[in-house]
Amino acid sequence: MTGCHISKTPGELKAGAEAGNAQDQLELGLLYLGGEGALPKDPELAAKWIRKASLSGNAQATYNLSYLHSAGLGVARDQDKSLALLREAAEAGYPPAEQNMGTLYILGELVPQDAGLALSWYEKAADHGDLLALYQLGVLYLEGRNGVPQDAKRAFECFRKASFGRLADAQYNLALMLYQGHGILEDKQEAFRIFGELSERGDPRAQFNLASMYDNGEGAPEDPSMAFKWYKASAEAGIPLAQRRLALAYLSGRGTDRDDAFGAGWMEKAARQGDVRAQSAMGAMYELGDGVGADPSKALSWYDMAAMGGDVESLFRASVMGLESEGAKGAARRLSGLSKAADAGHVPAKTALADILWQGREGIPRDPDMAAGLYEESARLGDARAMLALADIRLGDPSDTDAWEDGIALLRALAQAGHEAAAERLRGLGLAGHDGS
Repeated sequence: MTGCHISKTPGELKAGAEAGNAQDQLELGLLYLGGEGALPKDPELAAKWIRKASLSGNAQATYNLSYLHSAGLGVARDQDKSLALLREAAEAGYPPAEQNMGTLYILGELVPQDAGLALSWYEKAADHGDLLALYQLGVLYLEGRNGVPQDAKRAFECFRKASFGRLADAQYNLALMLYQGHGILEDKQEAFRIFGELSERGDPRAQFNLASMYDNGEGAPEDPSMAFKWYKASAEAGIPLAQRRLALAYLSGRGTDRDDAFGAGWMEKAARQGDVRAQSAMGAMYELGDGVGADPSKALSWYDMAAMGGDVESLFRASVMGLESEGAKGAARRLSGLSKAADAGHVPAKTALADILWQGREGIPRDPDMAAGLYEESARLGDARAMLALADIRLGDPSDTDAWEDGIALLRALAQAGHEAAAERLRGLGLAGHDGS
């Protein structure tokens, strides 16, 4: 649906419409549709005058009549009729209709999906100055989807042209490409300028990116206070990542006075909007009593939520806390979680799982062979606790010379790295002075 500039009074429009002026008929119909210009809202009268304008060859009227049939406003709802009218307006060269035809072919709505026809209609609309079509062309070329080959340079050119009309989405994508150097030469200063312009116009996505650039000194000198300003603006508009960054600013006192209460409040806002890292942070805050009162139950709840979102560290923490607090009733579930974290390559999870399987506990039988294997994996990855445990296992049978030598080698490596427990074991074995400490 498109409107137009109404330059006449309702009385003048009525006179012109009755005299057969197609533009007056369209404008009068639009006034009736919106109930504007002291005229009553009357969809039927609106449809009558817009139809008359369409029959007189006014392509904009035909496009609007298509919308009326699609929505069932003042006329019977009829998608086939709507499509026919939309195509008629597009073939008459009306840019919004051309753009809409492109979108229908991309989505496969009312017409078979056809990327070639979609591109053709978008290009026609773009040639006729339709900014949205230019933007959509840019997105198709940028993403290389729906059968359209990826072409970053063409995408950039489409976004650049649409940006001349200050189309915010096009400007935003243009700035992102400049920032990333995606298919073009990187230009962080120009990206900073565009993000700044969009931020002043209230675009929360741009406000976040501008804040991040101030935070990291990209495209402009580092300025924590300006970063805080724009994180706050973006956070207040509901961007979860900005809310998390704002929380971190409050919690660290970066760019503002430190305020743990505000920090915790903003972190929770981000977490409740599904930001997984914020959910994990809430778990850590409640576990450690950092910025909030310590509450193991809430910590476990937040860790579980973050784990469901794929955060492996949270899955590890939830499993460990659950094993400690839930006892035998939750053992199977929490052991499974710990195994998943270990399988995902989380080294502390491998070591914790090995500890449990080596010792066994209520509801979990011992499995020394699996435990030893996990300790070996963690030890190879440099985990000191696993190396120490593995050394103790190797030293458990003095008659196994090879295992004994491996155990001593592990202790010496740890002692040389400053691990006091390993050095103490070496001294207990009468090997002080051979550990390099």
